[in-house]
Amino acid sequence: YKIVALLDGQIQLDRELFNKNISNEERLGLLNQLGIKTSLDTSVNAFLIDDGQSVMLVDSGAASCFGANLGSIASNIEMAGYKLTNIKTVFLTHLHPDHVCGISKDGKAVFPYASLYVHADEAQYWLDPNAASKVPANAQAKFKATVVQIEEAIAPYKKFMSFRTFTDGAMINGLEVVNSQGHTPGHRSFKLRSGNQHMI
Repeated sequence: YKIVALLDGQIQLDRELFNKNISNEERLGLLNQLGIKTSLDTSVNAFLIDDGQSVMLVDSGAASCFGANLGSIASNIEMAGYKLTNIKTVFLTHLHPDHVCGISKDGKAVFPYASLYVHADEAQYWLDPNAASKVPANAQAKFKATVVQIEEAIAPYKKFMSFRTFTDGAMINGLEVVNSQGHTPGHRSFKLRSGNQHMI
């Protein structure tokens, strides 16, 4: 396998987000130790996988969904020596916009010959028509706005029936599905094996 890490750009995460499973005193101590005064610059990435026969992508970046500092995945694929039409499979770890918005632009598929794969639980969580009613009232507006971005991104692939779901235990193009839920209900990772080596 040849694996290429692709930078989409950077986002700034407010340091107040980092408040789970840690005391406020310990949290502030760590943030101050790391020199994080207001926000943490965080890279948004995707990964191209070339197995010698087909070219796959894990996630697709945010495109324009998160502002002007993102949206470089497509151009970086080309800079790495590949055409966007080379991408035959796109694995989506989950459906947050910074991972899914890069698959389409202006209503058209960025990867016109690719099939999209996302875990069935993830698709159900975001795309069920009644999904918004299951989240707390104070989070529904943000949830609905996220769903709009997701639906716009996947629409060209659904139109051509290349949006696919999988379940645990699936093996897709030689990649093993790994359950990594928590960040979202259907979050999954993917394991490559080559001889006695593996990479997730």
